[in-house]
Amino acid sequence: MMILLQSSDLWLTLLTTCCLSLLLFYVLKTLVNLRRNIAKVQDIPGYWQLLSEGFIRIPILSPYIAHGNSDVIIQLLKQEQLKQQQHNKDSNSSNSSNHHHSNQLCIRVSTHRNNILFADKDSCKEVLLTKSSSFVKPVETFYEPFNIFSKKATSILTAPDGPVWKNHHVVVSPSFTTNNLRLMCQAAIRATDALFHTKWEKLLKSSQESMIHHQTSLGEIKKDGFVLDLEDYSDVTLAVIGEAGFGIDFGIFSETSNDGKKFREALTNVIKHDYYQRFFFGEGLVRKMLARYTKTDQALELMSEHLNRYISQRQEEFKKDPEKPLNDLLSQLVKANMEEESNHKLTLDELKSNAYIFVIAGHETTSTTLQWLMYELSKNQKTQQKAREEALRIGGPELRAPNFDDYASMDYIHATMMESLRLHPPVVSIVKECCKTTTIGKYKIPKGSTIYLDAKACQTLSADFNNDTYKGTDFAPERFLDKDFKQKVISSVSWFPFSGGNRKCIGYSFSQIETCMILCRLLQFYEFTLLNDESKKEDKIVDVPGVTARPSSNLRVLVTRRR
Repeated sequence: MMILLQSSDLWLTLLTTCCLSLLLFYVLKTLVNLRRNIAKVQDIPGYWQLLSEGFIRIPILSPYIAHGNSDVIIQLLKQEQLKQQQHNKDSNSSNSSNHHHSNQLCIRVSTHRNNILFADKDSCKEVLLTKSSSFVKPVETFYEPFNIFSKKATSILTAPDGPVWKNHHVVVSPSFTTNNLRLMCQAAIRATDALFHTKWEKLLKSSQESMIHHQTSLGEIKKDGFVLDLEDYSDVTLAVIGEAGFGIDFGIFSETSNDGKKFREALTNVIKHDYYQRFFFGEGLVRKMLARYTKTDQALELMSEHLNRYISQRQEEFKKDPEKPLNDLLSQLVKANMEEESNHKLTLDELKSNAYIFVIAGHETTSTTLQWLMYELSKNQKTQQKAREEALRIGGPELRAPNFDDYASMDYIHATMMESLRLHPPVVSIVKECCKTTTIGKYKIPKGSTIYLDAKACQTLSADFNNDTYKGTDFAPERFLDKDFKQKVISSVSWFPFSGGNRKCIGYSFSQIETCMILCRLLQFYEFTLLNDESKKEDKIVDVPGVTARPSSNLRVLVTRRR
């Protein structure tokens, strides 16, 4: 018995020693790589951490490059900005030969690779435009998990720079026609009005009848109004992409389309779970187990079957009548692909991948923008009223719904949207990989570095948005009413919530016009008031990381009927 115990203790000791040795080896290897990486970028001010990224900020492991720490990054950049301003003042750098980059805003966070963050317009412009050939999309690291039908089934978002991306661009770009944008505007109004009739008006009627605070199956009732459910905007934008993207009813506000409802439920499941399962666990056993548990594998199979059928139907229809007026995005995508030469055609899985990206970009981005607009307008009542006055002018005495032709006259509503996108870009950072050693401003960027173009920081800290009239943190749509200023900040890359250069979001017009249509219709009928007391920490609204950076779930907005 004693011999058995001694043997057991020996094996336990050996196992513990082995594990500790492996851990020590990993730590030493990490530290050696870290030291080597820091040596490559010693001239760039910055920090280090052991993990390349993380979900939350963890001292030493991932205090800087972590999801949800955009405010921390901005504070670090502000500190660097103050140092530079003092240095420029002391050395009178305005007379230096490098004035173009005297206000370069850059920090680096070294891990097993060098992560370099830029937040000034000149550096961002070099990366996106003038020296774009030195920077590529980090497809394998960040974008490959979007290739849900197979690793090789890329899309306009995930294709590597070069001939493959060009093939996607040639086929996808014709989808966003004026006719499609007109269809989208009609779909946006139908979905918004359906939300009013099926939910909001019922909630308001309930609030008038009871006059006390209570909860119903539709939502939270307060005196004279109800508390906004942020998911309402997800429903609206999903309904819009169903009609304008696929030409089908997703059955969100009605029970008329069981087929569309099944497709929508499958899409929603995949969007919610699939990316993170693939990002963290690749194609291994753990991901497959998680996909089975969340039923994402079944949802993906159902989604694939539906897309196969929809694409096949479009192909048959265009074979019979090449000029058939089908203006939804999927129809235009299929038509453009049929017109391509055989060696440039996209495969069936690539068509499906692009259709999936249409949903994510057309649904998530607009929904997130609307949520942030509700936050800003509900706490800036004068701005809300100015936007409403424009919406009422467009609608006239009969409160006519806006249409595509009205978009050109939505000056203030459009400025309000641009200002919200400035402070709250749905995608906080544009990520690139340095494919050859190059120089950005005064810094040498080693090959293999990961580049973060921090849109939120740049759009907050840029001198273009900080002057005697407005601070960068102010919500002031008036700054975008000047057309010359608007063009200046776009061309100079001070404002780039949709990225820039060749890889700029191909559907940016779709998203902007959709946002303005929905916002205009909302303001014609309702008023919004912020219930949060942001002087209290628990009531403060912050970014929540995800596919897009949404406002935190503690956001409470009171919706009342327009007086």
